[in-house]
Amino acid sequence: MPGTNLPFIEKTKLFKAIFLVTIVPTMVILSVLLVSSIIHGDVGGIVLGSLFLLVLAGLLIVLLNHVLTVRIDESGIAFSYRPYFRKEKKYAWTEIAAAETVTYHPVRDFNGWGLKKSPTYGQGYTTIGDKGLAVSLTNGEKFLVTLVDTEAAREALARFRS
Repeated sequence: MPGTNLPFIEKTKLFKAIFLVTIVPTMVILSVLLVSSIIHGDVGGIVLGSLFLLVLAGLLIVLLNHVLTVRIDESGIAFSYRPYFRKEKKYAWTEIAAAETVTYHPVRDFNGWGLKKSPTYGQGYTTIGDKGLAVSLTNGEKFLVTLVDTEAAREALARFRS
């Protein structure tokens, strides 16, 4: 069958459009208040408004750049997670004791999203969602990465792991 050796590659982001609904209007309101402070010569308002705008802009930049990329192919499982690390973490099939798609609870299992630890899954590399790839290594370490298309990942695991 053509295309059966194509790798599974998926990119997910922590950032969702809902963040725009909260961050952008807040930035607009702060900008209006900042302009008002400038017009009225309120130095405290200028400093405070500028500080809040910088913090929100920084938060927006970080959220926009939060990208988890997962790859499953004939060599094993690899992933990168910006902004935490750009270089791929690679695990050959010989290093992997078990790998399965799971449904997890981000808040209960990891206390939220991002780069977190869990007693159940080990190191978590999570974005928005509740499905992932749980991996146990032969050295006893465990990790979980968020996935959206668990069915395609399951098929890739079956295809490349055998």
